[in-house]
Amino acid sequence: MKNFLKKLSKIISNILFWILMGVIILLVFYIVTIKIYAKQNRLDEIKFNMYTILTTSMEKTIMAGDVVVDYKNKDNIYELGDIITFYSNRGNGQITITHRIIDIKIENGKYFYSTKGDNNNTADTHYVSQDDVIGKVIFVIPKVGFIQEFILSKVGWIVVIVIPCVGIVVYDLLKVLKIAFNKKKQPKLSKKKLKAKEELDKYLNNVDDSIEVLESGDSSDTEIL
Repeated sequence: MKNFLKKLSKIISNILFWILMGVIILLVFYIVTIKIYAKQNRLDEIKFNMYTILTTSMEKTIMAGDVVVDYKNKDNIYELGDIITFYSNRGNGQITITHRIIDIKIENGKYFYSTKGDNNNTADTHYVSQDDVIGKVIFVIPKVGFIQEFILSKVGWIVVIVIPCVGIVVYDLLKVLKIAFNKKKQPKLSKKKLKAKEELDKYLNNVDDSIEVLESGDSSDTEIL
């Protein structure tokens, strides 16, 4: 029974480890892609986005520290009850908010959404234009936001991106140096083998000569008899 539980715990820990590694790889790929697209001013082309929820306004649907994955529809039109992430101008800058749509109005062919956090008592002050909507939440990754925040930090970027890349380069360099060293060492080994072969051939020749001498001695004795 103990062995079974030990094996089971090992299997579960391995599964959890590889799930975590998969999530980290996904986050790294996403962050690198975002940085590349941002430099090329092509962020509008990205259909999927990931955001960390920092507040409790959507609890218990979405908890603080969760990561939401958003998908941007072709026309950026959504329905009542959809949870969307959108840009909002608050204070001195622009922030992103993830709330649920509770009302929709259309003006001059453009959609505007009234939103509210599931854990809030009142709706948000302003309607959100469809132009400011980043996308609809399609699924939630629990408690991974802290990992994403760490990766986005300078220390996290160095630990997760820079150090592994340097490690790969150093590893490949050592492999190349090892191959080059072995190639230089190979002729010396060949000379040693050649010398050993020559000594072995010389020894075998001496043995053959000794056998011939013995055989010639036996034949002469027979002739005398």
